[in-house]
Amino acid sequence: HLSALQDRISAMLACGLEWEAAAELPGLLSRNPLAERLAGMLMIALYRCGQQADALRVFRDVRGRLVAELGIEPGPDLQHMHQRILAGDPELTALPVARVHVLPAPVGAGPAGTADLAGATGPAEAGAPAGTAGPPLAGRVQRVVPRQLPTAPSHLAGRTAELQALTRLVKGAGDAGGTVMLAAISGAPGVGKSALAVYWGHQVADEFPDGQLYVNLRGFGPAGPAVSSTDAIKGFLAAFQVPPAAVPAGLDALAGLYRSMLAGTRTLVVLDNARDAEQVRPLLPASPGSLVLVTSRNQLAGLVANEGAWPVGLDVLPEPDARELLARRLGPARVMAEHGAVTELARLCAGLPLALSIAATRAAARPDFSLSALAAELQDEKGRLDALEVGDAAGSLREVFSWSHQQLSHSAGRVFRLMSVHPGPDMSVQAAASIAGIAVPDAQRALSELTNASLVAERSPGRYRCHDLLRVYAAEQACDCDGDLE
Repeated sequence: HLSALQDRISAMLACGLEWEAAAELPGLLSRNPLAERLAGMLMIALYRCGQQADALRVFRDVRGRLVAELGIEPGPDLQHMHQRILAGDPELTALPVARVHVLPAPVGAGPAGTADLAGATGPAEAGAPAGTAGPPLAGRVQRVVPRQLPTAPSHLAGRTAELQALTRLVKGAGDAGGTVMLAAISGAPGVGKSALAVYWGHQVADEFPDGQLYVNLRGFGPAGPAVSSTDAIKGFLAAFQVPPAAVPAGLDALAGLYRSMLAGTRTLVVLDNARDAEQVRPLLPASPGSLVLVTSRNQLAGLVANEGAWPVGLDVLPEPDARELLARRLGPARVMAEHGAVTELARLCAGLPLALSIAATRAAARPDFSLSALAAELQDEKGRLDALEVGDAAGSLREVFSWSHQQLSHSAGRVFRLMSVHPGPDMSVQAAASIAGIAVPDAQRALSELTNASLVAERSPGRYRCHDLLRVYAAEQACDCDGDLE
């Protein structure tokens, strides 16, 4: 029975099923702790799964048991396998798949057998005794290369400086000195963080031949709770077609397997819509050739300080770039025909890409209407957010803004709402404390939280402001949550 089990495992390895074999072999070896053939197959399975250190540990454990219980060293086949794994022999990953002949262990190999350790150890045929030449390789099992990036946006405008900064990181990914390259894109709701990350990812995909991984971490949004780090890693392992039986339990073990799979590769990992640094850290590979791109409404200062992330802050679009976005969506002729109306639309949409895209969508749906008419609809602040609706959560400015507002502390939420009634273009810490009726240190903490959440910006030292659409939303919420302030 043991011989039949070993032959079956050997055939699995010959067919490229090392993940399944690695999941099953530890149990078999624990019941047969002196079985050198099982130990050798576990070593090769782990090696092919990118777990060289674990494969070498199996040899040390088996050797210790053989010496302690029988007073003998491992057989020559197992020792030779150990040396090849130590040397990182690339032929150990060769997988003959056209013909699989499973032969029994040779007579005299002992109760466990020592030949046929890996099913396919280089050019030898699966299951062939040591030293027996097999047929030439007729095929190879190819590892899956994930290509998970969503469709790239077709109307990205501006962002030239940010794209160039990210592209400079690609070279750094190869010269990172043993660390993974990491960039953190932050900015206000609707400013185009995800669009920039996905667009750039497609531009440099060829620089990462080992794959592009993508996950929406749902740190902000209506679709239930944020994705846990555990579930995100399980999704990445599924993208590499790791069988469920080989997926370990527990975040630490999952992260270890994930990092092992990315070790020595050039892989792009896009972690979109992150909630905070703690959600991101377990998803960072250790390979210096990989690059991780994180997007978040929060500034993720912890990643910048502790993991050396390169911060990329996105602001609203200046007028020329806002005009470019509208021209790409509506056509240059229509935009050039109403220059003044386009300038007014850019101002009323506060240069926010999401608002500009919604306005362009409404204009495209009504080609006979002038852009001046659309701008007139946006003039009234009380109805401006109503005019920038397209009928779903992802296209509702109110809804998109609310995902950040709901996560604020009580104090920061109140300061954010009450900033809307301040008549000036920006506000000092003292003014925020006065209008909210709180102490200056409390106001400073609230403004720091709002800055980290990208709901306000510190344009100059000690002076805070938010763009006009966020101010309109804050005024609505102030009336709902803090009484009628008109």
